[in-house]
Amino acid sequence: MTSETHLLEMLRHGAPMLEVLNELCNFIDTQSPGAISTVFLLDSDGIRLRPVAGPKAPKLGRKKSTTWKRDRTRVSAVRVESKQER
Repeated sequence: MTSETHLLEMLRHGAPMLEVLNELCNFIDTQSPGAISTVFLLDSDGIRLRPVAGPKAPKLGRKKSTTWKRDRTRVSAVRVESKQER
């Protein structure tokens, strides 16, 4: 079973969303060596990001990331892929 099929099966069987998102992060990390993926949700205030999944991501604890401090963060390795590229 492919990882994609596994994720769909998890959703179909009603797995908790946190488990599905963590499995998605694991899938992304295995496909991109050296990557550490994380899923953030935007709070209802539209200002704050809240980490909800990413088993390999470092925990923020008391040290806040640049996102929390509203500093600029440069991301140089973002890949956007259209459906036609797959």
